[in-house]
Amino acid sequence: MAAPIIKTSFAAGELAPSLNGRVDLAKYQVGAAVMRNFFVDYRGGASTRPGTQHVGRPRLFVGQGAPRLIPFVFNSEQSYILELNENTMRVIYRGGYVTENAFAVTAGTRGAQLTLTVPGHNYVPGNFIYVDNVNGLLRPNGVSGVNGRVLYVSAVAGNVLTLADISGPVTYAFVVSSAWSAYTSGGYTARIYEIGTPWNASALFKLNYVQSADVMTITSLDFPAYDIRRLGAANWQIVQQTYGTALAPPSGVVASPQNTGAAATQVFFFAYVVTVVDDAGRESTISAVATCENKALDQTITPVRTNRITWNPVSGAYKYRVYKAQPIPTGQQGGGPYYYGVVGNVFETSFVDVNFSPDFTFGPPIARNPFLDKGIASTNVAAAGTGYVAPYAVITDATGSGASVSLSSDTSPTAAPYGQITAANVVAAGTNYTAPTITVLDAAPPGSGLA
Repeated sequence: MAAPIIKTSFAAGELAPSLNGRVDLAKYQVGAAVMRNFFVDYRGGASTRPGTQHVGRPRLFVGQGAPRLIPFVFNSEQSYILELNENTMRVIYRGGYVTENAFAVTAGTRGAQLTLTVPGHNYVPGNFIYVDNVNGLLRPNGVSGVNGRVLYVSAVAGNVLTLADISGPVTYAFVVSSAWSAYTSGGYTARIYEIGTPWNASALFKLNYVQSADVMTITSLDFPAYDIRRLGAANWQIVQQTYGTALAPPSGVVASPQNTGAAATQVFFFAYVVTVVDDAGRESTISAVATCENKALDQTITPVRTNRITWNPVSGAYKYRVYKAQPIPTGQQGGGPYYYGVVGNVFETSFVDVNFSPDFTFGPPIARNPFLDKGIASTNVAAAGTGYVAPYAVITDATGSGASVSLSSDTSPTAAPYGQITAANVVAAGTNYTAPTITVLDAAPPGSGLA
């Protein structure tokens, strides 16, 4: 039989089930097994949490469940709730939806459809408006049919708005007002403040967020990172975060061999890429690959044998950085991609390669957004195969794009077996891959056995 006891404190709050029966602990004497919807006071008391208040109906879309509500707290006096729906955001502040500037009502008609005349408005069908301070349009019980309500703008004809109300989860019906009294005077309307968002309904409850002052950062595995910025109660921005410089890489990159000569000597394949560096030292992604064929570059002959790389200027560029791949005997270059090392920084829109050796300890930047995943993170060689001289990888996938994988093989004189694939490295992860497959090809006579 249960015995009544007097508990003078709940300072320990709710105890974990693993502490059941631990009467030897001091905390056990001032704790509770369950404290649902209670606040614990540090002085020992416990009080029920405040209740909730209905502030309005959310905007729902076909196929969408409940909206996502996210707190946005700047300080104790400026606290908001962000209501995220399918590609739409509303703002709740001090017990109501934030609205835009109000427009005065000058007339209203009742009947099978309710209309209000609102000169100078900027509403379009599909908007939601808050209506208040209208005189007249009373229900038979004397209660206003419009004041304090949020109504749906079904149609717009000049200054005349035809209004509807929710009749189902995502459906609206005309406001039947035949039994109401006539409009007499006054009133105003104000549109519920909404802005577009990039997040669809299926992503809403997968979003992660963190706030700093007036900026909330939203991240997801399915979307880039975005900042929600508060500029005012009815002035918000959603801006995608950017990484590195906003400058685009140079276009029109061309590699031109100089003094190729007529001697029947070995010809090499050269590949170059160029990036832009802004005045803050931030570097762009690489340009399109520029290639050419030339004999071994040589400064000891006259005229000297070089490669000249040119490109179009980029507005806002501080300087340009040129990268070079290791020259490869023509016919063995494969289809790329290639490893690049830096060979020069220039302030002009051209660069002359006089046989510079690329510094492979300093490679070009690889563009990858960590918040936009589903890229190819890594590859493994399951079977090394044999006989590959100039292997390259072709990646296929129904939805992905942008990835590239570089393959290396052992073609040294002492290789045993000759032409084994020794490395498969992800050069660019790409995005949105679901079931990628990699086909290994060889620019030289085909190898075999790789998996």
